[in-house]
Order: sequence, then C-alpha cells, then structure tokens
Amino acid sequence: GGRLRELASSVRSGDPANYEAQSAKIYWKSLFVGEDFKRLPGEGVGGRNALLDYGYSILRGHSMRAVLSAGLTPAIGLYHKGRSNAFALADDLIEPFRPAIDYSIARLDEDANIDDSDIKRYLLQATVSSFREDGASVPTVMTEFAQQFGKYAEGEIELIDPPIWNPINCRHL
Repeated sequence: GGRLRELASSVRSGDPANYEAQSAKIYWKSLFVGEDFKRLPGEGVGGRNALLDYGYSILRGHSMRAVLSAGLTPAIGLYHKGRSNAFALADDLIEPFRPAIDYSIARLDEDANIDDSDIKRYLLQATVSSFREDGASVPTVMTEFAQQFGKYAEGEIELIDPPIWNPINCRHL
C-alpha cells in the first residue's frame, strides 16, 4: 500500500524512472501471494496471464462501446497511441476497471484454465458485475466515465473524477 502510493505520486510524464514497472511488480506480488507470477500480456502464455488477457479483452469491448456511445473519437488516446490502434481511447479509459478483473482472477485457483467454460463464464460475469456501492455495473460506470471524459475534453468540466473499484462491491463472487 504505502510503497505503491509513494511510487504513484512520483510518476512523471514518460515515466523516466520506470516507476510503473516497479509498481506493477509490487502489485502482482501482493495480488498473487506466494506465486512466482510475471505479467506477460498477449504472449500466448497460459495460466493467470491467459485469464487476464481474456478478462481484459471482454472489458475492452465494454470500453469500446462506452467510448462510442459517448460520441468520442476512439483512435485518439491520451497515453495509448499508434496508428494501428483504432481504440486507443478505450485502452486509456479501461484502466480504472482492471482491478475488478485482477481481483476476480486472484480468487481462482492458481491452476484455473482458460479452456474451462465455467472459468470463461466466471470471467464474463466479472466484467458485468457491480462496480459501485449503488450496484451500478462495470459497463454502466464505464459509460458514465466515458461521458465524463467527453465533458472534460469539451471544457464543460475542469476535472475528471475516475471511478475507484472496491472488492466489497463485487457481488458476483
């Protein structure tokens, strides 16, 4: 907790001190206690990496819908950039929602397999579960967040209030 907050407050544009990687190492170690886990996104590695890739893919679909429904230009991202990414903004706005997937996967046995249809169903449910105390689902809050971002981009509001997930709100588990 404390070290992550310290690193978060020290991150600068472009992350020249590599604080994000340092934070990720602490985060994954605290999430998957006692496991020798290394996040390898999109590399076709099984186990927890495959589960994370699958859950994030579904979550990304929700984020794409949220961006489009808010009338935003999905290819223009803040941090995610590149001509080959038509949904860079969706990749930016997905970030506050990743912990809901991470937590759901941490609750599974270490040997959970992405080929198991019950596991896929469980991960799908995690992407539509309650996100806030009022019971609003992940897609609902994601849509509200995209609309808030649109208001910010158009100068209607001065600050963005990103959603914060709490495992207590995750009712599907």
